[in-house]
Amino acid sequence: MNKILCYICLILILNNACVLRKKAKMNKEYVDITETVSVEKFKTIASVILKEGNRTFYCNRYNNSPHYKVDSFDVYLNPISQFTNWSADKLSNEVSDYNTIVIQDFKADIIYYHIMLHDNSVVLVCDDEKKNKEIVQETFFKNYLPAIEKAFHFNQSNK
Repeated sequence: MNKILCYICLILILNNACVLRKKAKMNKEYVDITETVSVEKFKTIASVILKEGNRTFYCNRYNNSPHYKVDSFDVYLNPISQFTNWSADKLSNEVSDYNTIVIQDFKADIIYYHIMLHDNSVVLVCDDEKKNKEIVQETFFKNYLPAIEKAFHFNQSNK
């Protein structure tokens, strides 16, 4: 009887964990930033990372990712599908294989910022439960976008 009760508790705990994980995934908000970061600008950044950057590990899901160091933070590219990334070396150097630019800054309150191509738009993904999307957006535009534009040699005429 105790074994059955333990199994039931385990099933309930696992079910609750799955529901919470699904809920966390559904809490993502997308902020359209296409007016500031155009699709062309996104592709240019990705292209420069592929040509001038290196490859490095930044998380278990995406090892050997395209990487570029900008000031005090790192910029990575994620492929369209994590399942195509068994080895990032097998991915082509075409920008079309990558739809997400990830900013990683361990010195900041929010460590990761994701900028994604989504339906012919560029969106900032806001999935940090502790910060609302206005704070995420403000921090991205104030702290990271100017440094990225400088590092990738964008000026007013390139917008």
